[in-house]
Amino acid sequence: MTYNIMAEYIEYTKKFLKEFMKEFFKEKYDENISKEFIETYIEARYNNYGGNEKQRVFYRRIYSALQKSATKLEFNQYEENHPVIRNMLETYQYIFYIDFVRPLHKEWREFINEMYEKRITKFEMKRDGELRDNLYKMIREYRDKKEKYLKQFESDDFELVITKYPLIKDVYKVDLKYNFKFPYIFSNRAITDVYNENIVNEDKLIIQYLMLTVYNIRMILEGKFNTQYLVEFPMTLFEKRKKLEQILRIINDPSIQEKIKIKVKYRDFIIHRNEIYELMKSGYKFAIIIDDSFIISREHIRKLEIFNYVIVSKKLEYFEEFKENADELKNLIIDEG
Repeated sequence: MTYNIMAEYIEYTKKFLKEFMKEFFKEKYDENISKEFIETYIEARYNNYGGNEKQRVFYRRIYSALQKSATKLEFNQYEENHPVIRNMLETYQYIFYIDFVRPLHKEWREFINEMYEKRITKFEMKRDGELRDNLYKMIREYRDKKEKYLKQFESDDFELVITKYPLIKDVYKVDLKYNFKFPYIFSNRAITDVYNENIVNEDKLIIQYLMLTVYNIRMILEGKFNTQYLVEFPMTLFEKRKKLEQILRIINDPSIQEKIKIKVKYRDFIIHRNEIYELMKSGYKFAIIIDDSFIISREHIRKLEIFNYVIVSKKLEYFEEFKENADELKNLIIDEG
């Protein structure tokens, strides 16, 4: 079994936000208003979408998206619902602390007391003797569960090796390193050969994709969306449909697909172009590695624009000729290796 970590992580966030708002607003809770805010929050929080792009502070960028939703809701809702819209919008200022957007520099009990008092004095809602304890329990369980969920996919036995590509901003190549020891009877060469065999490559890809997805989630939680990671992908997977689906499911989420790009050699693309085109339609992104099977022409190079990145090695025999003809490519990566 494999996991779509990001989809499950987001689903748990949605579930919490709904239950939290129901508990906090009690009889004043409105399902439609809450749903609109939750969808907006998720898009801004995990996809960096809908907020003021000029706003560099992450929580303020999210809040600007929520403010747009509040304006739309007030336009479409009866005036009697406007106070609930404004109060729910303001409550998201507290959600930022609960959902790891902003660090909290006070005790959680103090934080909940402050939220509870605002509920009474500003939101003009009834006192509730059990509410503070209920909120404390909900918040503690939510935060603990989210962190435990991510940690189960991290391992001391393996380590992501992330190396920046030169001459291009925020783009990294990724490999997986093992930290466990083999018996001394195996030579380093034998270990390396076995570790890089096709079937082992396919299995370690599961580990790499899981760990890289968690790594990206942690970056997203900090509001870092620009970094791109280029990963390996053995062509033997196209012969194993079930395993292919199992591996791709790990990164089958728009937030992750925006950050993880699959590397494919040009000669492999020619053989598997139909399968790769289908994966592109499903949202997967690719980086093409130019090899000696590529025939240089302006027309052929122009067709490479369907790929998110084009990688060409300086060691390629016709590197200079390719570079001269590839001046229109925006995402060209020159690999020193």
